[in-house]
Amino acid sequence: SKCGDQDSARAVFRKMSDRSVVSYTSMIAGYAREGLAGEAVKLFAEMEEEGISPDVYTVTAVLNCCARNRLLDEGKRVHEWIKENDLGFDIFVSNALIDMYAKCGSMREAELVFSEMPVKDIISWNTVIGGYSKNCYANEALSLFNLLLEEKKLSPDERTVACVLPACASLSAFDKGREIHGYIMRNRYFTDRHVANSLVDMYAKCGALLLARLLFDEIASKDLGY
Repeated sequence: SKCGDQDSARAVFRKMSDRSVVSYTSMIAGYAREGLAGEAVKLFAEMEEEGISPDVYTVTAVLNCCARNRLLDEGKRVHEWIKENDLGFDIFVSNALIDMYAKCGSMREAELVFSEMPVKDIISWNTVIGGYSKNCYANEALSLFNLLLEEKKLSPDERTVACVLPACASLSAFDKGREIHGYIMRNRYFTDRHVANSLVDMYAKCGALLLARLLFDEIASKDLGY
């Protein structure tokens, strides 16, 4: 189903006498790519009815589909299945759950999943920080970023700073933004287009238009631009 011809893939799938977790997962991922969220969720439910246990790949595929299409109720049903089947402590599943809740605007649920994770990677932190920023919880985004720095277990990467800079912009937190700018330069993250653009946006929204213009010109000269 990677070729985009989902109708042909569906026809072949329906003719299969012995469908496996691999074939189901392939179909769900195909539906997700085509934006057919309802079909992907239906197929996930069908797996249960057929007595075929979804694996980590199946669950993350259907959660990604729910996230992209803002299907909160369906995502919650998948979460219930995850809890019943003890998949909740898998880091890939947890990160997919956080992303689904964040994209559906349910940051309380995203926080709960994050707080219950026995092990977190930088993707876990980035997804919550980005979720806070996008859902207008700028103070929470900055608090979590500060906690990440304080814990010193993981180092913020390009994605982290690109996620937290919009929070600085919405709060007009110029000093914090400059501090993050220093971190970006020390770690040579400025070459990342999203980071560079987020910096320009942050300075512009903080009223530092000269700095924003200087950075914008630097981006243009390095062809990183908007």
